[in-house]
Amino acid sequence: MNFLENNFYITTPVLAIHVSYGTGEPIHNNRLSHGIAFFADGEHSYTFDDKKTIICKKGDCIYLPKNSNYIVNQYGHSENARKNIFAINFLISSDEIFEPFKIAIKNPTKIQSLFESAERNWIKKCVGYTDAVFSDLYKILSIIKEDYNSSYYGSKYRQIISPAVNYIKNNYSSEKITVEKLAAECEISVSYLRRLFTYCLGSSPVEYIIDLRLEYAKEMICSGEFSVTAAAEKSGFNDISYFSRTFKKHFGISPIKLLK
Repeated sequence: MNFLENNFYITTPVLAIHVSYGTGEPIHNNRLSHGIAFFADGEHSYTFDDKKTIICKKGDCIYLPKNSNYIVNQYGHSENARKNIFAINFLISSDEIFEPFKIAIKNPTKIQSLFESAERNWIKKCVGYTDAVFSDLYKILSIIKEDYNSSYYGSKYRQIISPAVNYIKNNYSSEKITVEKLAAECEISVSYLRRLFTYCLGSSPVEYIIDLRLEYAKEMICSGEFSVTAAAEKSGFNDISYFSRTFKKHFGISPIKLLK
């Protein structure tokens, strides 16, 4: 039975955590709760009692049912990666037995930020922290359900906006890209482009471009070969103050601190 196709509500968040490469237990017997995990890096395989194996890569989410048994293997990770897997464990109102599954997330940056928020709230345990984790988890599940439900229609719509996506990927760091230009590439209206972009990728064209620029800038800064100013300029940001504010809001850390 599919977890996403059933009506239930979350009764209790049990844990919000990240697991770094090489840590965590490889063997899990009779899970005490349901779990959703997001893979920020590396490749992992989950082999269950029935010999079914699910392989998860960067940008995937996996659902692990309560009472399931499985073995985890990790295969690789990036040298600069500090956190590989983010996970939230929880209990729900249904006693149904669900099947494990994975899904590739259309907007991994957005969903990772929600997992990170849930982990911060869980660690700090300030007043109302369980409500905050509830909120983050429901947002995560909403994104996963949207991606799942759009899997059929999404392929059709993604084909329509593929010229815009390709143009962005080829030019995001070297020029100012307007929504009008992207709409023209697809031969559709600006309003329709925005609607399809949000539907297929979970963000507006502008947000998508900013996400790509920030990720590129982060890679350059972490390499140790570029200053913050140089990384900002090479990734397409002309205003260093705006870049620093946006970077901190996006990653939860100022770019200058990555150099330390």
